[in-house]
Amino acid sequence: MRIVAEIALAAVELEHRPDIDIRWDCLRISMTTHTAGDVVTELDFLLAARIDEIAEKHGAVAA
Repeated sequence: MRIVAEIALAAVELEHRPDIDIRWDCLRISMTTHTAGDVVTELDFLLAARIDEIAEKHGAVAA
């Protein structure tokens, strides 16, 4: 849950809202920029990079 809280803070800082699916031992995060017609924008890439940094700090690995 700590990782989700940090991701949420990063999302608020970037004024972006990812969809986060929480499972027992897994997080699945998806995002598009709704205000741009639900396409992937630079903002999505910026938040994804921040999420990667947060995940690495918590020892998470990509599935």
